[in-house]
Amino acid sequence: MIVSALIDSIKELLPFSNTFSGWFYSGEVLYVSTGISSLLLVLLTLLAKFRNWPTWPLVWLFSLLLSVYAIWTTLQNPSSQATTVMVFMVLLPTMFVLAPWKQLVAILLLVIIFNLLAWEYKTPASYTADSWNSVFFGTVGVISGFYFDRVMLIALANELVRYFGHELSFRFGGDEFLAVASDESLPEVEKKCDQLLENLQKQGFHVSLGISQQRVDQLELKQLLFEADKAMRQAKEAYYQDTEHDRQAR
Repeated sequence: MIVSALIDSIKELLPFSNTFSGWFYSGEVLYVSTGISSLLLVLLTLLAKFRNWPTWPLVWLFSLLLSVYAIWTTLQNPSSQATTVMVFMVLLPTMFVLAPWKQLVAILLLVIIFNLLAWEYKTPASYTADSWNSVFFGTVGVISGFYFDRVMLIALANELVRYFGHELSFRFGGDEFLAVASDESLPEVEKKCDQLLENLQKQGFHVSLGISQQRVDQLELKQLLFEADKAMRQAKEAYYQDTEHDRQAR
């Protein structure tokens, strides 16, 4: 949709440009395409649970889907100021824990694409307001995302180092950490993890945790990490199945 709108001149070459344009920019196309895309993302997410797939493509696809939807709903009302896309600019950096430069690039691209389309399809009065609002809300989103993610990650890192030591604690993803415990029994590791989770909950954070174990002489690192990641996802699902919890918990 975004590409088609950016190259509007191509539609002039189509023999059925008026009919096509009216159908393409209708609400039916917006909702049907969003529904189909959402269904495909759900299916991919379910498949990823049973295979060792990276989750970051799903995160970016989900963010792209919401970005397209937010921008397109704005273009449906060219004379009114945008609201959905502004809300999304604030929420996007707080939905996932990403590297700071990735958050900045994602918001910057969203602001640029939105302003290009708004310049083409919105009235001058609404575009002026929307352009300033997009910069303001995009900045607010980046700052709030940096702050909340930093506070949470620092709290988790401190607790991990406290129980497993600095040399055996690692961060290997946006919000994913790894700790190695050697020459310790499984009950000892579980006790440490329980204390870690309890301390984080007292600070207002909840994290999902998975444990896997192998003998040194039978060590397969890839399989070990896969089993730990699978256990972590199961713990997360169990947490959200509790009706007292919601998806806003971090």
